[in-house]
Amino acid sequence: MISITKAFEWDMGHRVTNHNSLCKNPHGHRYKMIVELSGEIIQKDGAPDQGMVADFGAIKKLVQTIVVDVYDHSFVYWDKDAIMQAFAKVNKSLRMHSLRYVPTAENLAEDFAKRINAEFNSKMPGVELVSIQLFETPNSSAIWRSNG
Repeated sequence: MISITKAFEWDMGHRVTNHNSLCKNPHGHRYKMIVELSGEIIQKDGAPDQGMVADFGAIKKLVQTIVVDVYDHSFVYWDKDAIMQAFAKVNKSLRMHSLRYVPTAENLAEDFAKRINAEFNSKMPGVELVSIQLFETPNSSAIWRSNG
């Protein structure tokens, strides 16, 4: 087995509703996510992906569709956050996403991992999602790791 990684970046806002610092205010970040996959190197002669675990272009297309295109330049908030819920209700033209969890780096990494893993399982058999590292800032990240 060999692991490969692909990095993605997008801009997204959030607020950590019950936090005791400035993070309780609506604010934004330049998120960076590193997706790590593993599998066997494809050795089939003449195959377009010969010598690869998976085509980086195919990985980009999947993750871009599942995460980046959905969340880039949007605002995520906990569905129990009354302030942001009221704001979203009167600003329906804005890209707002209500989530079932407080949008911390940890919760977002776990959610993104579940979404990405489901797609890779169905579209790239033999390739396993090993980890996702989600940077909320250049110096702060959460890492989700597969149990398998």
